[in-house]
Amino acid sequence: SEAATIAVLPWVHERDVVRWESLLGRESHQEYADEVAQMATHLTGAFPRDTVNVLLAHLMVDGAQVGGGERELHLGAVYAVKPQALPGNANYIALGHVHRPQAIAAPSPARYAGSLLQLDFGERGQEKSVVLIEAHPGRPAHVETVPLNAGRRLRDLEGTLAELQTLATDAGDDYLRVRVHVDGPSPGLTRQVREVLPNALEVVPIYPDRERTESDQRLRTLSPDQLLAEYHQATYGSAVPAPVLDLFRRLADGVAQEEVDRQAELLEFVEGLPVGPLR
Repeated sequence: SEAATIAVLPWVHERDVVRWESLLGRESHQEYADEVAQMATHLTGAFPRDTVNVLLAHLMVDGAQVGGGERELHLGAVYAVKPQALPGNANYIALGHVHRPQAIAAPSPARYAGSLLQLDFGERGQEKSVVLIEAHPGRPAHVETVPLNAGRRLRDLEGTLAELQTLATDAGDDYLRVRVHVDGPSPGLTRQVREVLPNALEVVPIYPDRERTESDQRLRTLSPDQLLAEYHQATYGSAVPAPVLDLFRRLADGVAQEEVDRQAELLEFVEGLPVGPLR
């Protein structure tokens, strides 16, 4: 049997690496990439020669193809590690963060195994898999991907209510995002769709261009309370219960106050900065 040495690098948040001075100099992305690459190199520097050496790293690699369900704030190439900067002394580098299964052209065999299931509609149609590796000391790992067939798929369906009734026979047990073509606002539309397609997770009404424009303009004139009332009436066919409306107002007031406080803190910070040109 083989012995293994495993180094683990959890997600490193940008704020734990990037300094204020670097933000002013617009070099924060390179600083982050260099620091995280050095962390990986430091962790793998103690790898013995007589064990199977694996790096488990939760990070974004520059050039990786995202799956659609990842958190957008952590995806841009500005805070990504160059693949060539990953360690070259590992039998295998197991990467996490990106949901789309894919190999990475790094100095050591490296791969994102990806998510086990389609996590949101940005991942619909993706084929999921797990990674099986065979490794021995001193040699790159042999990597094999094993397709996954379990789990319920995500699909888009679109049409009128009548057309959706026809499509329902082929929907199976897939989770659905449904776009419904209607002539105008239709109270209870979500309920009507779910009577035909019980697995509809999201129902989006599609109006004719003219009416959609008029509807959008009208919605912009409504207060948050009025928007909630219209949504509740259209979705559930009834007025908003008083406890729900009270909770909604308290949450909305809390969010508004947090934004006011944040702006005040930012203004106070900026006013405390020394006067002079930024270089």
